Amino acid sequence: MAHYRKIDVSIWNDGNFSSMKLQGKMAFIFLVTHPNMTGIGAMRATLPGLSAELGISQKEFSEVFTAGLAVFDASESCVFVHNFIKYQGCESINVLKSWVNQIQFIPHGKIKDMAVSSLYAYIEGKTDAFRLAFADAYMKAYGFAFALPKAYPVSSKQLAVSKPNPPAIGKCLGKPVDIPREDEKNPGEIDRDTGEVVSWAA
Repeated sequence: MAHYRKIDVSIWNDGNFSSMKLQGKMAFIFLVTHPNMTGIGAMRATLPGLSAELGISQKEFSEVFTAGLAVFDASESCVFVHNFIKYQGCESINVLKSWVNQIQFIPHGKIKDMAVSSLYAYIEGKTDAFRLAFADAYMKAYGFAFALPKAYPVSSKQLAVSKPNPPAIGKCLGKPVDIPREDEKNPGEIDRDTGEVVSWAA
């Protein structure tokens, strides 16, 4: 089965992307098209492994993290590409259901929470059929209703493409979803040389 990824041509007009050197640009495209990347934009990985695969230094590869296009945490061995779902998306409920199973392959931690929150924002912008299908698939796969990670709330900017006041995923199943405050926890300091998250803002 063929495995495709989309790259919007407007990426060449993005300030963060265009400010990177050639190796940084290659690193970003490499992450987006990596065969192990899950449908929600996160995967298990290490910086030494990724840079070795691409054939560039860890410092060169880490430019994609310092530019803010992705986040990497060595303690979790996990990387997440911001806006991945926004540009990849899906038009099939079956594809959406497959994303549910992919969640389990992402290491538990803060970066996984960021990816799941991004997925939530995307699902909330879909039709009732998509939201119900996702909630049902999640319940069947894990035995409990989907709940948004408390430390990574969905901002109004993330939901900008959503329908006005769409029902929360949990409410589709008659169960409330815990929507956290927007001021709880976000990535803090990032090491400029390695791109690793070295602290998390309170």
